[in-house]
Amino acid sequence: MKIQSKILGGFILIILMVLAISTVAIRSTNELDETFSKLSTIAIPLTSTLQNIRYAAVSMNRAANELVVLASELREESDAANQAIIQHEVVVEEKEFAETILMINKNLEEYKIQIERFLPEEIKLYQNLHELSSKLIAACRELIYAAQSGRIGGNIFEHKEKVENIEQEFGDQIQLILNHEMTEVSIRVKDVHQQSQFTSTLILSVSIVLTLLGLFFALIISQQIAKPLLKLQNAAQKVSSGNFETKLTVSSNDEVGALSTIFNTMVADLKRLNNHMTQLVEEKTIALTQTNKALHHEIEEKIIAEEKARQISSTMKTIFNNAIPLSITTMDYEIVQANDAYHALFGKVEADHAPVKCYESRPGPYCHTDQCPLARILDGEDEIVFET
Repeated sequence: MKIQSKILGGFILIILMVLAISTVAIRSTNELDETFSKLSTIAIPLTSTLQNIRYAAVSMNRAANELVVLASELREESDAANQAIIQHEVVVEEKEFAETILMINKNLEEYKIQIERFLPEEIKLYQNLHELSSKLIAACRELIYAAQSGRIGGNIFEHKEKVENIEQEFGDQIQLILNHEMTEVSIRVKDVHQQSQFTSTLILSVSIVLTLLGLFFALIISQQIAKPLLKLQNAAQKVSSGNFETKLTVSSNDEVGALSTIFNTMVADLKRLNNHMTQLVEEKTIALTQTNKALHHEIEEKIIAEEKARQISSTMKTIFNNAIPLSITTMDYEIVQANDAYHALFGKVEADHAPVKCYESRPGPYCHTDQCPLARILDGEDEIVFET
């Protein structure tokens, strides 16, 4: 057999090896992609649903506590107009309370569907969460009933403590599930990493086989091509040990030179595929971590915003219902609201009659003049102060 025929046979064999390596690497990359896609399909919806459940539970507890405060204010308020205002707020909070219950049940149902679809072996997690949500809803309703039925003192505090304990347990259960999910994701990422190691081992094995073939051909061909083949053997050994920077110098245009060129192409392909698989694993892991952090940050911002709104509303009520006579007047001089101190000093402003003008309720020397405080404010002054 001529040397050219031997080299041609070896060349064909090497091409087949390169195709085999490329096929295995591409298939492994596709499997990695599919695995991470499945992880995203499972982890992101489950995490989002659990965060929605936690947010709804916090909102429900807030609404329940607000209804308790309003029930206390309604019992202490004797003025019919203020009672009507408080009763309206009660209706609004009861509506929000009912909506949060619907939100919890809706997201629990979504969570059940997701668990049954992706993690049927974890259905116990849903059952525990559903049981705790039922307890939390029942405890909130008992707290509201106790407040609205006139029970005061230790009974209310006991109900509040019960609600807080159940809510804490509910939140801990959600966090436990989230931690469990992250553990599952970590395990699956570890499996993917092991699969990647298996692929590298397979490529290494093929490279070793290629090296042995090179040694075999070096023994049966002439001394003329023995040295280039020995160089090829050394380069293949470096590649098999993980050094993908190896490159053969092509010093001839014969069959050996063509073989060296093919080998360089193979090493470049292996390097590119190895880098792509490593980058893919890192990008998917970072994406999952960032998504979870973003969801945590979003729910925390919602809770903080609602708490600030509640504090501002409470502060405005405290400022308005104090010992200083206060009233709210429109630009048409009509009094739309006044506190008890104002009523005591200037008389009642009946809400069911025609609007009362400020100069009718508390006439003064500046009424209908340029010195009228409201007129001066409408002209651009920021603050009007009178000494009495």
